[in-house]
Amino acid sequence: MNLEKFKYEIILSAQASIDLVSDITQYWLFEKGKFTHHIENRTFETKTVLEKSKCLLTFRNCVLCNSSLTIIVNNREDFIKWIDTNPIICDSCQDYSPNYDSSIPLKKSAYIKINELSFTELKVLRGIIKLKSKFLIYRHIFNNDISDNSVWKIVNGLQIKGLISIDRDPNWGIKSFNVPSEVEKIIE
Repeated sequence: MNLEKFKYEIILSAQASIDLVSDITQYWLFEKGKFTHHIENRTFETKTVLEKSKCLLTFRNCVLCNSSLTIIVNNREDFIKWIDTNPIICDSCQDYSPNYDSSIPLKKSAYIKINELSFTELKVLRGIIKLKSKFLIYRHIFNNDISDNSVWKIVNGLQIKGLISIDRDPNWGIKSFNVPSEVEKIIE
């Protein structure tokens, strides 16, 4: 069960009574990789809780399009199934993106992914790790030309491989370049 970059939010029906809110919270409470309240020991009616609530799971962004991966689940079994699946590519990219190749195993270790990089890709990855600030990355990696398609091709390739992520604002402007700590440790 991989809990990295995973959040959840309980969604209550408008018809959920105030008395039921506590039962719903108990049902969905998930900490340290497990549900904290056992259904067998419940003091509430599970069927009523499930009729009046759902849970919104939010995973890390899709590695291809960077859109948020969100799933609505109706019960604990589906909740656990999605956490175990830990999707990294959204359904739309799986269906339509020419960059998605289902025959390539997507869950390679960071060490293997880094070893498969070309010299130029590795140079850009090292630069992103060392420079950190988007302004320094623009200046030194893009050489003040943020429309340089050859550099974007490398950066996008690193993102597709899961070696970096890019946080964007609602207007698709870049807020920051991020590198998982596991990748930073390997590079250093």
